[in-house]
Amino acid sequence: MHYLAMGPASGPPVIFVHGLGGHAEDWWKRRARLAKAGFRVYMPDLIGFGRSQQPADSPTPYAIRPR
Repeated sequence: MHYLAMGPASGPPVIFVHGLGGHAEDWWKRRARLAKAGFRVYMPDLIGFGRSQQPADSPTPYAIRPR
């Protein structure tokens, strides 16, 4: 699973989770203020999105489909 991290390693953690179809970089502009304030900011790419690969045994590609 790919993720980005910023801020002091000993800082209190903050985790930004993107929405459907998003990726870690969606939070890029917001991370600096928290990291500068001493927080450790984590921005993961959820499985199958961004730079995190979809599981090999998944039957179909992940996609956003209309209902």
